[in-house]
Amino acid sequence: AIPVTGVFLFFANDFSRLIYGDTASAKYIALMALVIPLMYLDHVADGMLKGLNEQLSYLSYNMIDSCIRVVLIIFLLPVCGLWGLIIVIFVSEILNSTLSIARLVKVAKLKFLAGKWILRPAVCVVLPCLIFHLLSTQTFFCFPNLFLQVLTEAGGVLLMYLILLRITGCIGREDLAWLRSIFTKRR
Repeated sequence: AIPVTGVFLFFANDFSRLIYGDTASAKYIALMALVIPLMYLDHVADGMLKGLNEQLSYLSYNMIDSCIRVVLIIFLLPVCGLWGLIIVIFVSEILNSTLSIARLVKVAKLKFLAGKWILRPAVCVVLPCLIFHLLSTQTFFCFPNLFLQVLTEAGGVLLMYLILLRITGCIGREDLAWLRSIFTKRR
């Protein structure tokens, strides 16, 4: 989720031009990119809670979230329009993911490693995004079409991100072996 957030933040203009033909939606793409990690973590935590026989907690948190969402939509949407909807999405995702992750940490007795799981990966994505953003603004780094440019930017960021994760110790040999096992045929 972190590299996806970085790519959408740094290349929002390119995605906006690719999808809509102009940059009018770029600020919304960049803004909504900030909520991607929360959406991902919420989804993963909810699945793990179900697997740990915590369906009641999962259900309770989602009911609380839905009620708050409805109330916020009723009051914010008529007054704030699209910005009200964006506020609703942020509040909802922050609330739901916080409740789910807190419950998962408690039930599974996890030691939350914010530095290794959040801070280092966030730093590892900024450098490649900056490099590819700078390169894409230079005239010597031009592509025949925007799709190829966006694909190269995103692919380059992902590759450099994985290398930096390995260098910083965020992923180890076991993680790489697991990743390889996904793509290799088992006999």
